[in-house]
Amino acid sequence: MTYLQGLGVDPLGHREELRAALSMYAEHRFAGPLKKRWDGTTWNLHVGILSAFYKWAQAEAFAEAVPFTYRMGKRIADGVLVDVERNLARVGSPRPHTSIKYMEQDFCDLFIRGLAGLEPDGTPDRRYRGRECARNGRPQGRRRGRPRPGGPGRGHRGEVAEWGPMDRSLGKSTVGNGFVGFSRSANS
Repeated sequence: MTYLQGLGVDPLGHREELRAALSMYAEHRFAGPLKKRWDGTTWNLHVGILSAFYKWAQAEAFAEAVPFTYRMGKRIADGVLVDVERNLARVGSPRPHTSIKYMEQDFCDLFIRGLAGLEPDGTPDRRYRGRECARNGRPQGRRRGRPRPGGPGRGHRGEVAEWGPMDRSLGKSTVGNGFVGFSRSANS
């Protein structure tokens, strides 16, 4: 309320003015000076209190409208389907997918060595090329620049095939390096 009065906005005024002022307040609390910033849970607590106040003020005819937008939904509470409303001014809080509370020492050592580019025994890993988002090498047995027709591991009509070097002049693959290739027949 103090912030609204500082802007010269009537706390019980028109909905559009209140929405604009509350948007500025949200920006002030999330991206303003460090000492004035709030985290999501503090913001949600204050928005909940403001929402309850404005609902009460509207019910008692002190305010024209509530300056928040709500989405209606349903949920099950104690085995009964109930209607609920969600204030869209509330912010979502991140939830951890997993939490590691304790790591075995040998796993921790292996993890640290892997991040450092070392083998499990501590010797330098020759295949390690630094930390990068892309993978450090291509899968063995896969040739660059030649897509697989029909999808990965599939032949011309969906039959499973392993790939060998392609003889482009004949339209057939050759057998080499232990790979059995795929060949197109004259009927296909």
